[in-house]
Amino acid sequence: MTKAASLACDAVILDLEDAVAPAAKKDAREAIGRVLQDVDFGSRTVVVRVNALDTPWGRGDIAAAMEWSRVDAIALPKVQGPEDIDKLGLVMRRMGSASSSLPVWAFVETARGVLAADKTASSSDLVQALVMGSNDLAKDLNAR
Repeated sequence: MTKAASLACDAVILDLEDAVAPAAKKDAREAIGRVLQDVDFGSRTVVVRVNALDTPWGRGDIAAAMEWSRVDAIALPKVQGPEDIDKLGLVMRRMGSASSSLPVWAFVETARGVLAADKTASSSDLVQALVMGSNDLAKDLNAR
């Protein structure tokens, strides 16, 4: 994660989802918190890819991301449609004030998500970007 601060890039995504084994989720969240305190990412956009809300880790990831002052957006995995953005927005409002909601990068990683991408993109002011998750999409389509 610290190497990312030296790369010639516009954004850094710190992943708590697919890149982390279930047994290491809590430790990964704590590690990201430390890195965000200790590492200067400069002008790079810092995005935290959280676990989905229907997992045991999703709400804790979102709460942590909202507390970390250096996070610019939340990346929500496997967004199926606007309802996922609405659900995330509700969770963020319950965890803080309406002004404390972070922008969302919606990961489109399923066939259903692709079909709803236009509705997802326009569903909320929270949606800042759509990100194509081609590996998970290929898996969902049983493609190579």
